Parts: sequence; structure tokens; C-alpha cells
Amino acid sequence: MLDLRTVWAFLLKDIEDALRSHVIVFILIGPVLLSVFFSRFFGGGDVRHPVVLICDDGQSAFVQALRTLDLFQLQEDRRWEACLEAVRLGRACGAVHISKEFDEELRLDSFPVLSLAVNEASLTQAAIFREGIRGALRQMAGQELPADVRVESINGYSGDTRLAVLPIWLVFTCLGGLVLTASSLTEEMESKTLTAVLMSPARLSAVLLGKTLAGWAIALVSSLLVLYLSSDGQGNNLALVTLLVLGSALFALGGLVLGLFARSQAVANAVAPMLYTVLFVPLALADISEGMRSFSSYLPTWYLYDGVSKALLNGLSLQGLGWHIVCLSVCLAALMIIGIFKLRSAQAVA
Repeated sequence: MLDLRTVWAFLLKDIEDALRSHVIVFILIGPVLLSVFFSRFFGGGDVRHPVVLICDDGQSAFVQALRTLDLFQLQEDRRWEACLEAVRLGRACGAVHISKEFDEELRLDSFPVLSLAVNEASLTQAAIFREGIRGALRQMAGQELPADVRVESINGYSGDTRLAVLPIWLVFTCLGGLVLTASSLTEEMESKTLTAVLMSPARLSAVLLGKTLAGWAIALVSSLLVLYLSSDGQGNNLALVTLLVLGSALFALGGLVLGLFARSQAVANAVAPMLYTVLFVPLALADISEGMRSFSSYLPTWYLYDGVSKALLNGLSLQGLGWHIVCLSVCLAALMIIGIFKLRSAQAVA
């Protein structure tokens, strides 16, 4: 039978220790501050509406055609060399030089020259730029598509562009529980504090549960702060909180298992960054690599990330996220079984 007073005592102790530790505070509060900091950079711009410079020698109707598409942030400059330099420096994704005779030659089917400068450093913006120019040319030349094309937007969302990166921040913050729990446990193992505590009537299981709850609580509070400060009230709040509760618990318990197996802070500190890389990096690359997306589907972080994305950006409820909840719960149960097995081994040795 667990002694709840022991659990509560170690829960409060680990939270107090974490707040006194500058490293742990940086790990857990850092994502909160960074999410607020970076969100400011998403307020004024959108990679889907790149900056395009226009050098128009006349009063071409092509500029109006570009404005009608509403794909670009258009800026005009009469100096072509200045436009080229801006593209080289990355201040614009592309530039367009329109000759004075462009409209007349287009009207006479003389195939006028349109000079483009494209910054290939951003593949997404370069592709948007090229397709936008082609679309404006088709529109200006009066070429119609041979079909009535009707587009239905799937998984669309309304809100600020910065919301698109918020799910990855929330996963990163939840992962802080892994470091906190593992570090706390291995530190007390090395300092022999845990051995001294276990000479009292306190049970090892109660001590470890208290430490896990402390890591879970701090990671959850940090995640909720990130959500509150950056979401602007968007999304399904019940689904988001449920996912963050499960995610924080999963990684706090993962930190406990890591600490039980590592048994030294040096080993835990060496393994934790590798776990971060395996669990986090594939998510960041999933949108640009099919291989990474396939690999991500085997990670618990993917179901947290994908579930949070759908709850935040598309407003999906708990019913719509049933599979994500099940996968996170299964991973949590698996870690519990591993933790109990390792705990019994440790108690047998003791």
C-alpha cells in the first residue's frame, strides 16, 4: 500500500528543487519564453505570401494581375540592380523586371521577355513565386482553364500563421518532463540521498511516484503556459488539455524509466539528448521528408504532435482524436509495465 504522505512529500520536494535549479528552470521555462518570442516573428509575415520586388519600366497591367492573385507582398523599385541585390541578400524571394513594351508585345503575341530573379534558398517560396508568375501571365493573356475547377479546402484553419508552429513547441515543452525526472532520480542515486531515505519506512515505489508526479506537474504547467500565451483561444480546449496531460505524463514516466536504467547522472545526461533527437527531430522534418513522416508514425511524439495540431488548427474533439488518445495511452501503459518490472528488480537487489 502506497504511503500518500511520502508521495506528496517527494512531489513537493522535487518541485522545490526544480525551481531552485537554474538548469531545470531553463529547460522547462525556456520553451515558454521562446514560444512567446518566436510568435512575434510570425505575426507580421507569412512564408506563403513571400515578398516580391517589381521593377516596372512602364505602367504594366501585369502588376495588377499579380495583385489580384493575392499571393505576394509586392514592393516596387525602379532600380533593377537594387532588386537583384535584395534577392541575393534574402530580403525578397524574387524580383520581376517588366519592360516598357511588355503589354503591347503581349497583346500582339510577340512573346515579350519577362526577367525574373529567384532566391533558390527557400524552395517553398521559390515554387510559390514561379507558379504565381505563371498564373498572372495566364490571367493577363486571357487564357481560361478548360474546366470548371472547384476547390474544397480540407483541414483548413483560421487564425494567425504562428499557430502552425505551436504544436511542435508544445511537444518540445512536454519532453522537458523526461529530463527533469531522470535528472532528479539519478542525482539522488549518486548522492546516496535515496539510499538514506529508503532506510526509513518510506517505500521506493512511493518515492518514485512522487518524483514522477513532480516531473509531470512541471511539464504540464509549462505546456499549458505555452498554449495559453500563444493560442489566442483557438482550438478545442478539452482535447488540447487531455493530450497535454497524457503527453506530460508519458515523458515524465519515460524519464523515470531512463533514470532507473541509467543509475548515474552522467549516463542519463548522455542518453537524454539522443532520446530528444530521436523523438523530436523527425517531427520537425516530417513535412519535407516522406521517410521522416513514415518513421515518425512509430513515435509517441507523433501522436501528441498530430493530435495537438488537429485539436488546435482544425478544432477536432476527443471523439475525432480517439486513435491519438489510444496510442498515447498504450505507450503510457507500456512504460508503466517496464517501470514496475525494473522497480521490482531494484527492490529485489536491495
